Amino acid sequence: MAEAGPAAAAEQAGIPQLDFSTFPNQIFWLVVFLLVLFLIVRRVAIPRIDGILEARQDRIEKDLKQAEQASQDADLLRQATALALANAKTEAEKIAADTRGQIRQSQDEALAKAASEINRLAAASEERINEIRDGARETVRDVASAAAIEIMATILPARAAEEAVRARVDARLGGGQQ
Repeated sequence: MAEAGPAAAAEQAGIPQLDFSTFPNQIFWLVVFLLVLFLIVRRVAIPRIDGILEARQDRIEKDLKQAEQASQDADLLRQATALALANAKTEAEKIAADTRGQIRQSQDEALAKAASEINRLAAASEERINEIRDGARETVRDVASAAAIEIMATILPARAAEEAVRARVDARLGGGQQ
């Protein structure tokens, strides 16, 4: 029975945490434990957490400032790029206008040179045509005179016929058909 005694006593007493006779002792140790836990959390954990939160906030503020600076730099770069683009466009238009002017000038020079050459060739051609015309008149005059002399020689004496024919051919060719 002695062995049955402690087991029977444990069975009667139940769980020690629920034994009302030990409640004041349990409450005391609970208060002590909570105070120690509170002191540890307050002295160790909270300062570390505060340090981490402050570091995080500082990092966020620093990143925001860097982002704002980067945004301002991007705006300045965008404005500089727009200005450079406008300057390049103006320069390109100026170069295009200068090039068009040079092309027009070279075209005008080429046209003037071509017109001068055409005028020179036209004058030379007209001169050559006049020479050919004069030569053709002389040839016609000589052929007409020779043919008329031959015809008249059969009718009149040779010397008188030749002079009369030449005078008539000259009068006809010289006066009526120039």
